[in-house]
Amino acid sequence: MESLLKRGCIVFLIFCTIVALVLAIYCGTFTPRYLKFNVTGATLTEFDLVDKNTFVFNLTLNFTIRNPNPRIGFYYDRLMAVAYYKKKQIGNATRVPFYQGYKKTISWTPVFEGKLDLPLTGKDKKEFEEEKNNGIYSVDVNIYLRVKARFAEVKSEYYFEPGKFKCHLKVPLISYNSSGHFNTAKCKSKSFYTEHHYQILEDDN
Repeated sequence: MESLLKRGCIVFLIFCTIVALVLAIYCGTFTPRYLKFNVTGATLTEFDLVDKNTFVFNLTLNFTIRNPNPRIGFYYDRLMAVAYYKKKQIGNATRVPFYQGYKKTISWTPVFEGKLDLPLTGKDKKEFEEEKNNGIYSVDVNIYLRVKARFAEVKSEYYFEPGKFKCHLKVPLISYNSSGHFNTAKCKSKSFYTEHHYQILEDDN
């Protein structure tokens, strides 16, 4: 009887071990991981107030977008970057719909260029003058997307809108710093797989 009980315990432990391994493999394979957005380069050729309120700018960013999932691909219905300076929107750029496969990295080079009314007063004006003297500007970029997941050969029926990615950048002005050295910045999101609704801005182009 004792021997039978031991065999039963061994069989049970082996079963539990197999189940744990299967669950670990399943979770590692099919549990979605965040997409990774990095800004690897920036070219700033113009960034100034030409009079009291008229702001001119020309900024090109180099993004890499990494899908780290081994069994999940993404169909992008919308990919949009919105640039801000001192919490004021200065431009936006979009990319045409595309598919990103498993463990693939793609590049994206949005351009923000134009002239707009951007009154800076008080603290914002003071910080702008300091940044102008240093030749390095603090620019924030939010990434908004609308995607549909593909699990192996099974495609999701619906698109979802994840939480935005936030990118905090320190961008050197080329004319001030000829080397134009830019430190790669990682963009962060707190709620990628939680549906998030926001107002979509229209593309100016």
